[in-house]
Amino acid sequence: MMIRPDDYLFGELIKAVGESKARRIVNAISVFTEKTLYSEERRLFLLAVIHGEKDKYLKKYAWITSPLGVNCTAFTESDFDARAKEFTLPRAKKALKELLDRKREERTNAEQYLREEVNAEITQLCEYILKFMYFRTRTAEVSDRYFYYIRKILLAEICRRFSLIDRDLLALRYDEIEQYVKSPAAFTNIVRKHKGGEVIVFQDGKSKAYYGAYSYGLLKKILSSAKKSTDNFIRGEIACAGEVTARVAVINGIGDIYKMENGCILVTSMTTPELVVALDKAVGIITDEGGITCHASILAREYGVPCLVGTQSATRLLKDGMTVRLDCINGGFEIVT
Repeated sequence: MMIRPDDYLFGELIKAVGESKARRIVNAISVFTEKTLYSEERRLFLLAVIHGEKDKYLKKYAWITSPLGVNCTAFTESDFDARAKEFTLPRAKKALKELLDRKREERTNAEQYLREEVNAEITQLCEYILKFMYFRTRTAEVSDRYFYYIRKILLAEICRRFSLIDRDLLALRYDEIEQYVKSPAAFTNIVRKHKGGEVIVFQDGKSKAYYGAYSYGLLKKILSSAKKSTDNFIRGEIACAGEVTARVAVINGIGDIYKMENGCILVTSMTTPELVVALDKAVGIITDEGGITCHASILAREYGVPCLVGTQSATRLLKDGMTVRLDCINGGFEIVT
């Protein structure tokens, strides 16, 4: 895959100042990123709850004036009501005050750090990174609505026309969907093959799928080589600093949101706008995928909760109810019980 510009620039920054300092610089400059809906989401939601402006909030968040209209938004009226139910007016006011206080403190600390640590040689590089972090977020917002939801609509229509179960269809690759359209009789065998276990390996720009018992052995081999030390400390990238020990809720999609309780660590492959409802209850976030400018990273900094991304295997290693120590100072997590 082609390297993203923000990843390339981050790599150049690492070459210039080392990885540890590069991460501190990027976290500091992220405070000054131009505001997007992702980065402003929590503040706008709390204001809407406090002032009773649900319609105004939904209109802005849903991008109701977009060509696709409100039906393609990730956040609906029922989502708003579900979140607002968790907030009494005093709690919403307190949360907003804490959010604004934290942002002021972050800005003061970031300004001081950058003044002391960033010299003229890398100032321009930092400015480019800042711009790309904004556009990375902005384009993610667009793609979430225009690709992710169009894809859902397309697959729903395929299911309707061919009388398929959506869970079965979502297990298939696009070439297999095409194969089914040409030969419906093969569909049962294709689905059975997937349900028997599947691992897709991406290497040198190509992908290859493995099925059945062999796929489990291959997955075990891949997981054993994941970033892990002898003390069972699973490593990832720190997206928001902090440390917390709590039970985990593994959320594989919107259908799992009911499992999220107040005070849990949210564990998922990658965050999407649909999971925002669960984030209000999270005291930490762990993802399989992503980097320090991904959707989960942006939201974690917005919510002020420790976040570890790019662990590769968190959703496979962790089960609902496990107690985990999330250490976003040293960059990893470990299972407590």
